[in-house]
Amino acid sequence: MSEFTILVKQEGDTAIARIIGKGSFKNAKLLKNYADQARAGGARRVVLDLQECLHMDSTFMGVIAGIAVGQRRDHGPAPKVINANPRALELLNSLGLSQLLDIDTARGPAQGRPYAELPSAGATDKAEVTQTMLEAHETLARVDDANAAKFQDVITFLKEQLDANPPKNS
Repeated sequence: MSEFTILVKQEGDTAIARIIGKGSFKNAKLLKNYADQARAGGARRVVLDLQECLHMDSTFMGVIAGIAVGQRRDHGPAPKVINANPRALELLNSLGLSQLLDIDTARGPAQGRPYAELPSAGATDKAEVTQTMLEAHETLARVDDANAAKFQDVITFLKEQLDANPPKNS
């Protein structure tokens, strides 16, 4: 396995993603795409296993917030976090995400089918990464008032970057 891996499985209408390594702007779109595809395929809930998640940057956490907002919009249950290590809990709490997530503090492996490694999509266009970063930070700013001030400059910078270099698919 690489420095970062997402192992996935689906149990009924629940999509489970086990995050291994450092969740960052480099791989946040991979999680977003998986959650979107799982929901499109009938999953009503996304479960995130954070036992082996070493770190999450604000973009990665913004994608998690976006998953929660999407599930709420679709009248689904909040994403569930299982096996969160103390550092992951601290990071989620620091940006107010504990208010959006169903955090189960009990520890233990998710039972059922074995996991499959989610294949990396390979190199992503820089503008696509910037777009994901912008969406993630805008979501964080909307879900917690304290985040709006924290990320105001980041959001402005990312918008300027996208104006200068828009994604190819727009």
